[in-house]
Amino acid sequence: HVHPYTVSKISNTLDSFCSPKRIDFVNGSTNYRNAVWDFSNGNTSNLNSPSFFYQNISNVTRNLMVTLQTENAEGCIDNDTIRFKILPEPIADFSPFRLNVCDSGYHTLVNRSINNQTNDWDFGDGATSTQQEPYHLFARNDKAEVSFNITLIAKNYAGCPDTASESISLNPIHTVDFGTTLIRSVCVGDAIHF
Repeated sequence: HVHPYTVSKISNTLDSFCSPKRIDFVNGSTNYRNAVWDFSNGNTSNLNSPSFFYQNISNVTRNLMVTLQTENAEGCIDNDTIRFKILPEPIADFSPFRLNVCDSGYHTLVNRSINNQTNDWDFGDGATSTQQEPYHLFARNDKAEVSFNITLIAKNYAGCPDTASESISLNPIHTVDFGTTLIRSVCVGDAIHF
């Protein structure tokens, strides 16, 4: 007696993707009763079309595969496997470092990002940079405190992005204004009026 066969089919088309990412797997199999997904990392699922969260915090591309095994009511089994790559996740991180608290707002932005090949900086004042660790002058106001929201988008070699933001505040510029009469010489004990 010949039983009808089952055909396992993973309907996703994956090549490579940026980490982190949730993949919703699609079961396109026919004539099956049970489905078992093997994510090749010790995790399995009996759901018909499961979701799986992938993350790669290493600095290398990881080659992965997923296998779907289906079984029909007569016990016939079939498998389908797809292979794909998960690219390393860039992690954007930086610290603004003020060079001199009494200056007009010069800052060095210390880049602590991981797995970043490019850096796109937005200083929050209309200026941008692609340097690794830029040096930037933030304009201060002579009347009130001003704040700037600095954003860094770090990307890995495949263009996968991560974003970090930090706000800085600068106090107003204090000016001293006083008048004096022209003083040519002063003796010890003489009073000087401003």
